[in-house]
Amino acid sequence: MINNGINHISALPLLYEKMEKQLVTDSYDNREVTYERLSALTDLVSTPLDLTIVDLPSMRMLSSIRKDTGISDVNRFWDWLGSNKIPYGTPGSHTLFEYQDDNAQTVIIQKIDNELFNDSPYRDYVLEGGLFAVGGIYADDDIPSFHQRMIKTFDDNSYYEVDYRHDGGLRHESLIETVISTDSRRDKVNVLLPVKKRQPIAEQYDPGEQILDITLEELEQANPVLYECPIPLNEITPINYPHYKILETGEAEYI
Repeated sequence: MINNGINHISALPLLYEKMEKQLVTDSYDNREVTYERLSALTDLVSTPLDLTIVDLPSMRMLSSIRKDTGISDVNRFWDWLGSNKIPYGTPGSHTLFEYQDDNAQTVIIQKIDNELFNDSPYRDYVLEGGLFAVGGIYADDDIPSFHQRMIKTFDDNSYYEVDYRHDGGLRHESLIETVISTDSRRDKVNVLLPVKKRQPIAEQYDPGEQILDITLEELEQANPVLYECPIPLNEITPINYPHYKILETGEAEYI
């Protein structure tokens, strides 16, 4: 490969792994492994990723998963949306996605109105939204490898990290959204990976400066109170097992 001009050495391990998976699969489509294909694959795994961060709002989604079987029925789901005059989300509108669930089945989710009564055979739920890293790729490229590269990119990111649950799964399965392609012969999609902000690292900030003889008036002037609001503690309904304690001073400590 080096003799034939493939010189992205850092990409070779990913290239070997991809070749091995393709060559040992009996169902592989028998495309000949040529220098051109190896070169294209190397470019794919070695080109720096250009990712952006978006903040999706919370939205109610109707999924292609049937209520009775728990199986995704994509074809009939499209038919149901059309027959019930629910408009499909347009490319890049953040209202129509697909993803792979834990059972490796493709699931389509379409944004619906909060007031819609779901008498359909399909499940609906609330997509909580939040921060997602977004990267674009052509649909005929290797999307799973691209997704893994997105995850690895955040290993060295000082400001964001992949948002995992306590059980090791993602906060939500990574989403795929169709977008308008600059190449009319190839479809393009965005891959959305759930992320969150990292805890601040002290080394990223300038060292603190000690200020002496500052007055209370100066503190209040530099940090104005936005607003004050009395809280009727006897009317609060605790959730998520909060910490609540009455101090000896008679004040309430509530977290």
